[in-house]
Amino acid sequence: AAAVAAAAAAATATATAAVQVEVEARSLPRGTLVARKQDAVHVGIDDAVRAPNAEIDLSALFGNGQHGDVYLVRARAGGENGRWNTYWRAARPDVLDWARSDYKITPILRYANFTGLSALPRVKTSVAWSRVSVGTISATVALPAAAAAVALAVHVDAGVPNALYSSNYFTLLPGESRVVTIDYEHDDDAHIRDVAATPYNCC
Repeated sequence: AAAVAAAAAAATATATAAVQVEVEARSLPRGTLVARKQDAVHVGIDDAVRAPNAEIDLSALFGNGQHGDVYLVRARAGGENGRWNTYWRAARPDVLDWARSDYKITPILRYANFTGLSALPRVKTSVAWSRVSVGTISATVALPAAAAAVALAVHVDAGVPNALYSSNYFTLLPGESRVVTIDYEHDDDAHIRDVAATPYNCC
């Protein structure tokens, strides 16, 4: 099977817009680059298109486990201004029992093995944050370049209810950072003491 970046972009004009699509396959624990491809596609308003030149044959790269039991695939559209979407994949995917499938359920003969995620080395992220205005915080979450592993499913928490986060539960590679905007009720401003960012494989 191939990983395909599907570029869905809202063009500002009626004509199609050229969009850069990139796909990466990376191994654990540090997210070492194994393969990268890119393509330029033309996307109209509300279109979803294939980017054939950005397809990566994942089964050929990871199917025999030479890069571990779990790996990650990242895709983004829009070049440097785009944001990576990260997908965790198992070298041995689920095996479905199609012979016993019915309209309600398809039994699974063998489950995909994601236990390697629990074996990731522990890492810590740093957070630098400031109040942009009453009701809005900007927080920069970073993973040191020397980290032993990627930061998986980083959870950002300002400690107040009903907050809206521009991004959350994201993955960072060593040396990467992400800016998160947090919007919250004005009445909660006095209750915010700190902003935490905790990876699944923290500490």
